Amino acid sequence: MEDVIEYIEFKEKLKKLNITQKKFAEIIEYNDSTIRKWSKKGEVPKFVEIILEYFEELKEKNEIAKKYNIK
Repeated sequence: MEDVIEYIEFKEKLKKLNITQKKFAEIIEYNDSTIRKWSKKGEVPKFVEIILEYFEELKEKNEIAKKYNIK
């Protein structure tokens, strides 16, 4: 199991979630410059993928709740 994901995959997941890199940095309470460093390295720590997967799950649940009018 790798300890990193590719930066391009990170950016694709952010786009899918409609979250900017800057907003993501705010959410996880990281300095935006740290995330820019990931860009330069071309890789992102694995824990970020776990957070993004959780966000995707929340988004999906919210959309299902809206679709079926569940509160």
